[in-house]
Amino acid sequence: MPEVRGLAVKGLVAGYGGKPIARVAHLAVGAGDAAVLGGVSGSGKTTLLLAVAGLADRLEGTICIDGEDVGRFSSAARDCHRGRHIGLIFQDLHLIPGLSALDNMLLAPFATGARCPSSDHLAHLAA
Repeated sequence: MPEVRGLAVKGLVAGYGGKPIARVAHLAVGAGDAAVLGGVSGSGKTTLLLAVAGLADRLEGTICIDGEDVGRFSSAARDCHRGRHIGLIFQDLHLIPGLSALDNMLLAPFATGARCPSSDHLAHLAA
C-alpha cells in the first residue's frame, strides 16, 4: 500500500469474535483532511471507526496511520497509540460520572503516560 500521511485502509474486514461486520475495499483520508462516513443503521460505520482505533477486530486487510500498519501492533501498543493519537467521542459518551468533563478528557492521555495538554488549553477547547 502506498504510504499516505493520514489514514489508509485497504481490504478491511472488521468485526467482533470472528464475525465480520464492516467491509471496506479502500479508504484514504489525508492528514488534516475531513471525511464523512455515511450509511444505514447497522451497516458497519461504528465498527469501521472502532477498528481504526484498535477497539474492533481486524479480521483481514490493513489499517495504516501515517504509514504504520496499526493492525500489526500488539494490544498494548495499540492502546498506547490510541491514547496518544486518536480521540473518540462515543454516541453514549461513556464518561466517568465522578469526573468533570475536563478530567474525562485528560484521562486517556494520562493513562498512556502521554504529556497531557494544559487544563487551560483543554478548557479553551471545551468552551
